[in-house]
Amino acid sequence: MKIPKTALGRNVWRLRSWWEWSEEELASRAGVKISLVKGIERRANDPRLSELTAIAKAMKIDVIALMSPLGELISCSKSEKERLFRKVRKADRLDCWEWTGALNYKSGKNAYGQIRMTGGVLIYVHRLSYAIVAPLPKRWTIDHKCRNRLCVNPAHLKATPFGGNIAERDSRRQDDFRNGGAKINRL
Repeated sequence: MKIPKTALGRNVWRLRSWWEWSEEELASRAGVKISLVKGIERRANDPRLSELTAIAKAMKIDVIALMSPLGELISCSKSEKERLFRKVRKADRLDCWEWTGALNYKSGKNAYGQIRMTGGVLIYVHRLSYAIVAPLPKRWTIDHKCRNRLCVNPAHLKATPFGGNIAERDSRRQDDFRNGGAKINRL
């Protein structure tokens, strides 16, 4: 099949490929007709917002992101996933999973964990951890909802378009100021 021409069609096609789903499987998971999925990818259908929301939810991505150009998605191999979690101190699924490997101190006193992927590319471990469980566009950032920069628990991570985490950070700082400087976890 040719790559779809519309941004929405390309995104659906790219995300289906990321998940390794057929058109039928996506339609089943989203609870929509297969003709809708095929129509989106072939630019024959104009879906309703409720249908797009169901497709986005099935693919674990924001509906707004589904409609705008995503670009390349981060993915990792099984061996990279195993290497990542060998250097993680796991706790209960609700607690932080702390990275115990290499750190990047270029970001100042508060370092982020990093790992070298196949091909020699360095990547922050929280980005890789998120990309294991859900699609992550390369230009998006990851916000630590737990505020622990060494945490790689996907339940504590939220993907946001570039700059979205800065707005979230500023909002948290205002909340801290209103609460007398106390840190409040928002999980």
